[in-house]
Amino acid sequence: MDAPLKLLSEEHRNMALLLDALDQQIDVFAACGTPDYELILGAVDYFVHCPDRCIHPREGEIAAWLLAARRVEAAVTDELSNEHRALSESARRLRHLLDELLGDTDIARDTVVDAARSFIDLERKHLRWEEDNLFAPAARALGAAEWRELEKRFGQAPEVAIAASFRAFRERLLAWSAEDAQAAASASP
Repeated sequence: MDAPLKLLSEEHRNMALLLDALDQQIDVFAACGTPDYELILGAVDYFVHCPDRCIHPREGEIAAWLLAARRVEAAVTDELSNEHRALSESARRLRHLLDELLGDTDIARDTVVDAARSFIDLERKHLRWEEDNLFAPAARALGAAEWRELEKRFGQAPEVAIAASFRAFRERLLAWSAEDAQAAASASP
């Protein structure tokens, strides 16, 4: 696996960790507890902004190379675009519901919980789909020259600076989640 794919695989692992942290906080909220709203909002904001700016364009570029090399069918690239669009809409919908909730709008707890769980499930399925239908074929099909060209393109892309700022933000969110988990473990008898 070459550098661009390693970077995307690392992003997927980190996204999975954020989904786990978000899922834990939604469980607290669903049980009528008080979740860490800052962590929830930060995780959702990450998913609203970062993938479309930093991750999805790179995945699209890999898909385009695979399509040009006839290693995947056009249906795979269409599915990739459709899933990215659905994920973006789901994340924005969840963010809107959270804004309503925190803005003291009368909104049912179940509405927020269902939207959050739907988003989390959709994102997890999508990550698995990409691993199977994009990353695995790319690892098999693209040669060293293609990976070097992709790496060069990724390094020159304007989203590199954006990705770095989101990476730092994501690390803060993961640290908060670990602190929350540690505090919960310490409070348990």
